[in-house]
Amino acid sequence: MDVKKLMNLTAEQTQQVHQLWNAEFPSGLAHSDVRAFEAFLAPLGNKTHYLLLDKTVILGWALTFDRDSERWFSILVNNKQHKKGLGKHLIETIKADNRSLNGWAVDHGNDIKTDGSPYSSPTGFYQKLGFDILSDVRLERPGLSCVKIRWDNQQSPLTFWYSNTYN
Repeated sequence: MDVKKLMNLTAEQTQQVHQLWNAEFPSGLAHSDVRAFEAFLAPLGNKTHYLLLDKTVILGWALTFDRDSERWFSILVNNKQHKKGLGKHLIETIKADNRSLNGWAVDHGNDIKTDGSPYSSPTGFYQKLGFDILSDVRLERPGLSCVKIRWDNQQSPLTFWYSNTYN
């Protein structure tokens, strides 16, 4: 499945990503409506959206953006599509476009989704894909407790370009 890379989303795509966000992340991260979701995304700098599409239905979404002089990301995959390699495909795609990535990941099993089902920590998934868990760097807010994760490409830019171009 191909990944569509966009600088901006259409209104329909934004609506779908908002619904996916509210369905897949812990309920403490839910946005009340699409305008609140757009307001959350608005201040993020240098955004790039990555969509995994089944025709016009978004099965997965990733976003890379700049914050505090670092490159950050967020990723979502519809839970009906888990264990099919789609999340790995999205991560590998955004890695190919970036030299480093930072994110926040829930590292416990205490959260629930808006439908009442448990939210599973994705830290094992990220570790398998080469991310480091920075356990001493945490984001703590009411209803949210996360650990910082980071991936750094250890290759020089030329080696990285060559390996992604010819391998």
